[in-house]
Amino acid sequence: MKFPRVLSEMEIAKMLKAAETSPRDLMMLKCLYYLGLKSGELRSLKVHDIDFEENVIRIPGKNERYVMIPGAFTFELEEYVKGMEGIIFKGRGSGGTLSDRHVRRMVKGYARMADVRNYEEIKPHTLRISYATHLRKDGVPAKTIQAMLGHSRRETTYMYTHGMTEPNRSEPEK
Repeated sequence: MKFPRVLSEMEIAKMLKAAETSPRDLMMLKCLYYLGLKSGELRSLKVHDIDFEENVIRIPGKNERYVMIPGAFTFELEEYVKGMEGIIFKGRGSGGTLSDRHVRRMVKGYARMADVRNYEEIKPHTLRISYATHLRKDGVPAKTIQAMLGHSRRETTYMYTHGMTEPNRSEPEK
């Protein structure tokens, strides 16, 4: 079984650093990684989907879900959307939405600038997979990650987290 590519936390940090000159691009990268969003979810994210009091974002769609906003990211996101209405990341077209192609190019461009190995393979989905894998490594239960990502099948989450299983609670901790 071939597992999807996962970026290290250092590679993610380098990409975020590379995007610091563009507040919008930086916020898009952070939303893809810190919230585990798909490209389409990022492109359609609206201000009214964010509940800063509950610290969650509603992700509408077939598998509607609520994603917790990490504490340190909450203030940044709140400051970024202050005074905005509607879609957060607007495109140039008359419809006002970004294209998937634009998001893919942006992610790949920052991966290249950050000198990420095999940067040409990096896609927005790579950040989502990296998010899930890093959560799992930090001890977040697979079932919780499955709900956060909106997966209906446990096997999908298993692929995202590179086959990491739940720790065996009957064994003494080492």
